[in-house]
Amino acid sequence: MKYLTTWPLFVFSMLILFSCEKGPAVKLDGTYSGTMVISGIGTYENSEVVITGPALSRALITLKKFPLAADSDVTIYAARVESDPEKYTISYTGSVIPGMECTLTGNAKGGNLSLDLIIEAGGTAFSLNYTGKRIGNI
Repeated sequence: MKYLTTWPLFVFSMLILFSCEKGPAVKLDGTYSGTMVISGIGTYENSEVVITGPALSRALITLKKFPLAADSDVTIYAARVESDPEKYTISYTGSVIPGMECTLTGNAKGGNLSLDLIIEAGGTAFSLNYTGKRIGNI
């Protein structure tokens, strides 16, 4: 009789455990250092990107000392983040600062980050590629 009352509790616990979303083993949030290539502008080594989150499938992505914004930090708010057991997939479309529209796609896997951005500012579109490695926690 004792086992009849504990058996449903055990089954329910296992259902909860195995129904949880499994994400990649390496966390997404942190500081990344890498190479930023802006078409027609130049290549920037040791560029930093800081990712905060994800929370509720959204993350903050900050491009530190961004060359197209007079070396100011540019933050992309509420970038969409999806995860599977292998990687994180990141996307965003919207304004980052007034007059600067951004389309972002990217992924993170095993501590490596890859981002592709198209930034439109002042009627001109810039293509940007970033590849970096996670160097630490926030």
